[in-house]
Amino acid sequence: MRSLLIAICIFSFLAGPALALPFYVGSWVQDPVACTLPDPMLEFSEATFFGYEDTCELTNPVNIRGMEAVLFDAVCHGEGGEDTHRMLITAEDDTRIMLHHYGRTTILEACE
Repeated sequence: MRSLLIAICIFSFLAGPALALPFYVGSWVQDPVACTLPDPMLEFSEATFFGYEDTCELTNPVNIRGMEAVLFDAVCHGEGGEDTHRMLITAEDDTRIMLHHYGRTTILEACE
């Protein structure tokens, strides 16, 4: 029994960091007041961005060395059809990210 507990503790320690979600996963807004409104948010999963008028599949993630940032190929579907471009997400601090998308850079606040 003791061996089993030790094995579980070791596995949990080794697997812990690998199971952590990326920093950008969650709900984000430009103005924190919008967190209380119905559907005001931008949402990120590990591989999908849900925007106001489009949804993007995020592929080929590249971690930027020396920064908490990820560069993706984004295949987006929306009212104007489909397009492919690059999307950069950078952690500003624990509650803010910077999103560079469609040629614009926006600071987003986390909704909790």
